[in-house]
Amino acid sequence: MTGETPPLVMVQSNAEHILKVKMLGPTVRISVLRKGVPVLNDQYAMSNIKLQEATVDECILETTRVLGTRFVDRGSPLDFANYIRWHVYDTVTKMIYGKGTGMVEQGSEVNGLISEWHRVFTLGGLVASLPWLINPLIHHPLLKKLLMPSKRHNWAQDTTSAFMSAFVDHILRHPAIKERLIEEIDRFDRDGRLSVPVARYDETVAMPYFMACCRETLRLSPSVSMVLPRKVSPGGMFVGGDWIPDCTEVSANPFVLHRNREVFGEDAECFKPERWLDDTAKVRLMEKYFFAFGYGSRKCIGRYLAVFEAQKFFVQVCGLYLSQPCWTDIGVTIAVPNLRCAALRPGTVMSD
Repeated sequence: MTGETPPLVMVQSNAEHILKVKMLGPTVRISVLRKGVPVLNDQYAMSNIKLQEATVDECILETTRVLGTRFVDRGSPLDFANYIRWHVYDTVTKMIYGKGTGMVEQGSEVNGLISEWHRVFTLGGLVASLPWLINPLIHHPLLKKLLMPSKRHNWAQDTTSAFMSAFVDHILRHPAIKERLIEEIDRFDRDGRLSVPVARYDETVAMPYFMACCRETLRLSPSVSMVLPRKVSPGGMFVGGDWIPDCTEVSANPFVLHRNREVFGEDAECFKPERWLDDTAKVRLMEKYFFAFGYGSRKCIGRYLAVFEAQKFFVQVCGLYLSQPCWTDIGVTIAVPNLRCAALRPGTVMSD
């Protein structure tokens, strides 16, 4: 984000973005075998990601095993946000390289991969908002070594884990929502509509209330809550009756857009999954202004991988832990998105 070559999400020019998508998609290799012949596909296509479902399942089972033996069985508090983050790193690296980082088993980050990025995350927000001011500073020979993140790091893992942490946080804050969600998962499980030992992605999509909880989490707590700058295409354009010349930098913030009461209702500040189960016209309007992964051709190319990992993990955790009686006796420490920490117990509501 702060380097000489901006990441895809920060590219302003549409032409440059299209070129980068064409180059980036096939280059990071997730190999698949079809009839014994290696095929190199776009790693971010859902059809390709599904071919790695068994690998994702292995990581989910490993993470839930560690959580069960180290915390649930012992009745010990758990910093769930950290384990979610480590789980995502392990999963992505195993999908790409065939071997995970080992963070979940070790119970800590490896080689400073996470802390190194978080060290400059605030700076990244400033670059997005004030590039004309911040970029010259970070490219100064002396400041560059102090401020720049390592090239080995990919921020996609952090945005995915932010989504997953926010989901669990919202569910535990709202007992009635948690109860309805678990009832739906249990019902699908009893009816034989969830695979064992890990639900398949296509099965998670079939649960309407679960999907509404996922959408509402991304609406209220978007993983990238900062402006996403773009440049107006040649020829300019009208926006709300105002003329915007070409090459003008414009930007939007999903955190702000998703709180528009004219679109999402007077209760836009509330976590309310039911809003996504309303009449079709209302849902279509909300989807039009849904900006969690960007918009149109500029949507995040890793969005399918993010929801694939997250939804399978959510169903597993909700089915194994949140619905069990032991959760009435032990606490779970959740590092919530705004960096506050709280000891949560199912059935209680956190106060701000």
